[in-house]
Amino acid sequence: MPKSHWVFFCALLLPLTAKGQGDRYELGLRVRMLEEVFETKRTDETAKKRACDPTNKAVQSFFSFNFQQASKNLDVARYALLSEKPVPEAVQYAETLTLRAVCRWVDAQDSEIAFTVNPFYKLEGKTPEGLTARIKVANGGWKESELSKFPLTILYPAKELGETLGDLPVVLEIRQKDQVLATRKTSISRTKDLAARLNRLKEHKTELPALEKATVSSLIKLLEDLANKGSPETEYPADRLLKEVETIVEKKNKTGEYYGVNQSGQFWLTVPIAKTTAPIRIFIPKGLAKDKKVPVVVALHGAGGSENMFFDAYGAGITQKLCEQRGWIMIATRAVGAFGVGGAPNVNEIIETLSQRYPIDPQKVFLVGHSMGAAHTLQLAQATPEKYRGIVILGGGGAPRKEDALKAVPVFVGVGVADFALSGAKSLANALKKVEGQKLVYKEYANIEHLLIVQEAAPEFFQFFDDLVK
Repeated sequence: MPKSHWVFFCALLLPLTAKGQGDRYELGLRVRMLEEVFETKRTDETAKKRACDPTNKAVQSFFSFNFQQASKNLDVARYALLSEKPVPEAVQYAETLTLRAVCRWVDAQDSEIAFTVNPFYKLEGKTPEGLTARIKVANGGWKESELSKFPLTILYPAKELGETLGDLPVVLEIRQKDQVLATRKTSISRTKDLAARLNRLKEHKTELPALEKATVSSLIKLLEDLANKGSPETEYPADRLLKEVETIVEKKNKTGEYYGVNQSGQFWLTVPIAKTTAPIRIFIPKGLAKDKKVPVVVALHGAGGSENMFFDAYGAGITQKLCEQRGWIMIATRAVGAFGVGGAPNVNEIIETLSQRYPIDPQKVFLVGHSMGAAHTLQLAQATPEKYRGIVILGGGGAPRKEDALKAVPVFVGVGVADFALSGAKSLANALKKVEGQKLVYKEYANIEHLLIVQEAAPEFFQFFDDLVK
């Protein structure tokens, strides 16, 4: 394993304390902000060139365990995409600030909702004068405070929300006089009778089908953590998930089965397989019919990630968007092991189990993996090539162990010219070129490094999928 890869793997074995989870959330937020800007600049090679170096530095900072420096570099990259002009010092300072809800899930009876504003990384120089922070929840009014000391706690009056419940957007603006220097967006959940409803679920004795039983157990643990001021890595819609679990436990239909073609959208499922379970996040498009099978894209994350990466970070969810456009199912898996580092998930068993609920076409199962997920994709395809219609390797590679096994599996390899994985991707492509009958697409992308390759390559690898579906 290359030294840079080994350092990366070691970094992700660090204990994930509450602070560590908060740092993961903040990193993910800044990745998403970068990806959203990148989406508007994908055809601007000059802007991409400006952003390439700081994005690469962000990746390397992460390898060096320096999450704050990684966040700073992500912000630098985002502004490099936007403009070649220097970023004003006041704006740079505003971008260091992070917004966090003290508790992301609150009861409707709570009179106030507490937020903190704090620098996530440090900048040289003096603090700009005259800064204020103002916050708004959903359609409530603005609550403003001076930025005089940190951590700054802002108590948002719940009366501003009236009877508004659910999973609510939160906006923070950092201002200097009438100018908005930076904006942060997050969410909270607000629920009526939260504690009583959660306790009822914890005590339920309902007999459920295996998929619902495993999923309900996992979701209740997640909801307990959120209610106890836990700081998970992404924004879970706690109010929606509570209602989902209540509906399952109340067995609204005769079979007790909740998940299936009649429920569209995104879901966090825990899938029973063999003697264990597999956590996944799944997208189910509208209009599915049991008798009309559709393709499925299975997405495998990089080291330290989770099933949330392809939905929330990579390309700001571009893989899910492109599946939705086609009416395809998308499944994002989690690596087997602690902290998102470990072995390949058992995709075959996951697909087999989910095929009992969803109209998955077994002849049109596609894999896409990034970094460590690319290695897992290659491993899975070599082990059972007959299971996959095509695979995508992004930001990864290396010599395959059983290249002849891939003879009947079309392969798309995408890598940035500035990616440390470039040589590995080339080695993989060269090995596959020697396989008689192998259908290979190999693409190198200028001004792209290890992180942004998913969004950059997505339109082309989905065209690759489209061609295979015809």
